[in-house]
Amino acid sequence: MTLDQKITISPHAFLQIIDDEAVILNSETNQFFALNSVGQLIWEKLQISSNLNTIFIELQRLYDISPYKLSLDILIFIQQLNKIGVINYK
Repeated sequence: MTLDQKITISPHAFLQIIDDEAVILNSETNQFFALNSVGQLIWEKLQISSNLNTIFIELQRLYDISPYKLSLDILIFIQQLNKIGVINYK
């Protein structure tokens, strides 16, 4: 998997804010995934752009983190979302 992957959000994925915490729910499987503030930001960006490179560039402007660490964190997050079935990538 690379940042060149295109992401599609499942129609069964829903973001819920509960007591100031974000959770993504797969309504088909009832699996959920709690998000920190960066995860929530990535999820919001995925709803606008399916391009991980675009999201990487935007996050790099916001956070003081090495490009390697940022790309690794994004890819791990995407794999976790894919595992619970709320996104797919090609």
